[in-house]
Amino acid sequence: MSRLLEAIVSGELRPGERIIETKLARQLGVGHLVTKHANRGTHVTELTPKAVEDMYAVRLELEPMAAELARKRITKDHITQLRKILAKMAEAGRTQNFPELMNNDLAFHQLIWKVSGNATLERALNLSCAPLFAFYLFRLPQFQSAAGDGSYDFSKDHNEHCRLLDLLTTGDPELVRREFREILAKFKVDQITHVRQVLSPTHRSMAPPSTP
Repeated sequence: MSRLLEAIVSGELRPGERIIETKLARQLGVGHLVTKHANRGTHVTELTPKAVEDMYAVRLELEPMAAELARKRITKDHITQLRKILAKMAEAGRTQNFPELMNNDLAFHQLIWKVSGNATLERALNLSCAPLFAFYLFRLPQFQSAAGDGSYDFSKDHNEHCRLLDLLTTGDPELVRREFREILAKFKVDQITHVRQVLSPTHRSMAPPSTP
């Protein structure tokens, strides 16, 4: 794990904090954890309920489209890869290994976007969705606390992802598009709830202090 990523995940660099070297962030593969603002520099990505709403306004349109295209192009090898990722997600959920869970969750969706065969669509989804997954990474202490009180249902999340894979392997393309949208809408509600929980005064006070 890179030094910059460690600093973000541990809370040493906190959401909204400015980062001077953006090239370094890109080289270390953590560009989705930082946001560049015109005339204001680059900062650790912040996520708010409004930001989640905005991201899902895009995701709910584009990802069902990608899934419909992927249904027409998916191969046995792709299915095998997706099943392996789901197995890793299940194990990460069982052991409450949040970084592993989020990384594989993102990998699952990214593979679907790639299988769509539409590079523009894939890029748009990566741009709009990566901050959703990055949020859980750099808010791990608060998210772990929220998940520990039962607010995050690992089995429900896993079952919904299994349903997505079932649709990709057996569903009619139009059904895939419609049901993907319905399941993603559930994800949206859950993620807005999580954002509100970890940004609440109680959970915010649990964040690691930034270095002086």
